Formats: sequence, structure tokens, C-alpha cells
Amino acid sequence: MDATASLIATTMGAGTPLLLAATGILVSERSGVVNLGIEGMMLMAALAGFAVTHATGQYWLGFGAGALAGMAMALLFAAFAIGLATNQYATGLALALFGAGLSAFLGQSFQGLSLPARSGDGIPGLRELPFVGEAFFSQHGVVYLSLALVAAVAWFLFRTRAGLVLRALDENPPAVAQPEAGATYAAKLTRDDGRIDWTHDAAALDRQVRALNPWPGTFALLGDTVLKVQQAHPEAGQGAPGTVLD
Repeated sequence: MDATASLIATTMGAGTPLLLAATGILVSERSGVVNLGIEGMMLMAALAGFAVTHATGQYWLGFGAGALAGMAMALLFAAFAIGLATNQYATGLALALFGAGLSAFLGQSFQGLSLPARSGDGIPGLRELPFVGEAFFSQHGVVYLSLALVAAVAWFLFRTRAGLVLRALDENPPAVAQPEAGATYAAKLTRDDGRIDWTHDAAALDRQVRALNPWPGTFALLGDTVLKVQQAHPEAGQGAPGTVLD
């Protein structure tokens, strides 16, 4: 066994939970939502995954249980941050402490227990290769799933219209009070509603910009470039809407 290959394989396996969490946080941050409770979510997901796997002997059931536990914690965060319009930073920190404490309390009964042995992980035919097989092709399927998820999220953000709209807000939304009282779990307004259609007249575009800022914000597309439009002022006799003025 090559020590370097073993180190690479261990690092990839140990880093997979962090990669999955970071991928979700990336999308959240891109939409302007700060979730500091991710650690509590991960701990509760880990506890649920271990408990179900230990009880059933099925690792994929444990993976599903962990995902559901993480979703439940995320829903709890949404209930406070969106439903009750609480401060995102305080809610996230409280959720992190809550998850850490509850997982430690419920996990006491699982101390000293071990999970059933797994069948051979990795990609048959490739895991037998010297060095690279042990380092890269002997991982659990979730490791490869997480890598594929990163590629899928990157494609979504940079190759789809929905991702372009999401990036239009980026990680620094305008420092203007948001209409939190009107926030819902199922959005009434989407960021795509803020896309400017230059075929409309100047008065209609002026109303759109004033109505949809700061949320969801208005923007125009110049090729692959997103141009944020936070203010507008109609000028008579200056050409059609969208005309660039010197």
C-alpha cells in the first residue's frame, strides 16, 4: 500500500461531507441568503445517517436518512428566517448550537457502536491500477456523486438561464431593507421577473425598475454579461428604450 495514495484516498473520503455542504452553501450565498447553521445541520444529518445505517445495515438508507435530516434542519432555518423574518445570522448561529447539542445528546446511545462491513468500494477494473487506482478509484459511490454534483451546479450557474438570473443578484445584494413581510416559501416574485424587456415603452420600464428594486431586482443582459439596473429615469426624445446615451 502506497502511503501517498492512501493519504489521497483518505482525504477525498473525509472531505466529501464538507464538499456536499459547501456546494449547497454556494447556491445559498449566490442567492443572498447567509446560513451559519450548516454545522448543526451536518451533525444532525450524520447522527441520522449513522442510526439508520446501524439499524438496517443499508448504507444507502443511511445516506437518505441523513439527507432528510439535513433537509428538516434547513426547513427549520427557513421557518424562522423566512416565515418569522428573524435575523439570518442569529438564526444560523442558534441552529448550529442546537444541532450540536441535540446530536451530542441523542448520540450518546450510539457511542462505541460500529457499522456493518461494506462490500468493496471503487470502480471495478480501475481500482486495481497501481497508485491511481488506490488513490482515486477505490472510493465509495457518494464521493463520485459529490464530484458530479459540483460539476452539475457549475453548469447550472454558468450555462443556464436560471443560473444567470441567480448570479444577477450575486453575493452582495443592495443594502436596502427587504420586504420581509411579503416573503413566502413559494416565491410570488422570482428573479426572472426582474429581467428587462427592451420592447416595452420607457414608462413601463420605469415602473418595472421602481417596483422590483431592491427585490428581486432588475437587470439586463448584454451577451453573457449581467447589467444590474437599480435606478432608471425616462428621458424624452432620447431614442428607443435601451439606447446607449453618450
